[in-house]
Amino acid sequence: MKCVSRPNKISSFVIQGTPGRKSWKLFPTCGKAWANLPADSTSIERVAAINAYLFQYLVRKERSGDTRAVDILRGRGAVCGGMVLTMAEMLYAAGYKSKYAYLVGGKAAHSMLEVAYPNGMKHLFDPYHGVLYFHPGTQRPVSLQGIETYIQSKKSPAMYAQRGNFLSPTVVQPIASLAKGYTSTPHRLLGGYSFPGIFTQARASGVANSGVATTIDIGLTPGQTIGATTWVPTPREPNPWTRLSLWRDTPTTYLSWAYVLGNSSLGYKVQHELKMTRLRSGTNYTLEYFVVNAYPGNTDTTELSMRLEGKNGNSTTLLETSVSKKGYGRDGNVTPQVITFSFTATGNQMNFRLSGTGDFVMMGIRLN
Repeated sequence: MKCVSRPNKISSFVIQGTPGRKSWKLFPTCGKAWANLPADSTSIERVAAINAYLFQYLVRKERSGDTRAVDILRGRGAVCGGMVLTMAEMLYAAGYKSKYAYLVGGKAAHSMLEVAYPNGMKHLFDPYHGVLYFHPGTQRPVSLQGIETYIQSKKSPAMYAQRGNFLSPTVVQPIASLAKGYTSTPHRLLGGYSFPGIFTQARASGVANSGVATTIDIGLTPGQTIGATTWVPTPREPNPWTRLSLWRDTPTTYLSWAYVLGNSSLGYKVQHELKMTRLRSGTNYTLEYFVVNAYPGNTDTTELSMRLEGKNGNSTTLLETSVSKKGYGRDGNVTPQVITFSFTATGNQMNFRLSGTGDFVMMGIRLN
């Protein structure tokens, strides 16, 4: 298949995968990103060109409601998650495999993309900041796992797309090569990005579908609610989970993924580590999770459940409750499922782990 925008330069770009029906619609956009590349460009340059194109083309709209790549491109706005989604679907249309990569906790959660090349090499991209990770000396891509080596050696593998027209987003300058389109020198258009700070300030990182659980540490005291138990849509809170997703456990740090649990449809596995303090020994307490979406997600099971377990002193807690498959109405009417776990305090502090079978989105968590 040839790109409709510049078939004379893109004729050698052969799709090696079998994209889904809707992904074919994105292939012409790949052609726009590749418009200045020579026909013998490398896979790294092709992927880097899409990364740079999205960095230039999309405006950072913090609460864009678009969840499909075609809509994001049409609306020309997204945050990191939408930009990564768009890049992944564009790459899928072009025959490249990729997985979501993420940073959570500390600073706000951040989405990236790890691309797997046909030769087995993995390469981390960040379209939101226009960054790719690459060792210029060895000409080898750097994966998320490989980032730690550079942090320890105090060297930076970050390369930055040279954005052409920051104040005029209708004008995009597709790169002609990796060397001409990227620089190792940071510039002012990075939105607060710094290396290695973006990684060292996060509490956890990972790649989707790795099978490794990401643990979110949550502190609770009796009578405390984090997030919300009721919701009315507003520009500041467009979704029921917005408040919980932006919840800060200190004035400068975020919990990030306190609003998700279980095996998400994006391939993330999330569990909560709950630290409850200021308890009174012998007093009964109830932990409540206000669930707005509950689906099988990235699992084969149709039985949804949440499991609370913990060992505190000589006391072992193991509680499991089923959850109904249910989502919230887009009309703004939300009646969350309230999932409750009751326990008796054995001391002034207790620790629990909450895991889920299914894909859950919460709007609030409360300890009574």
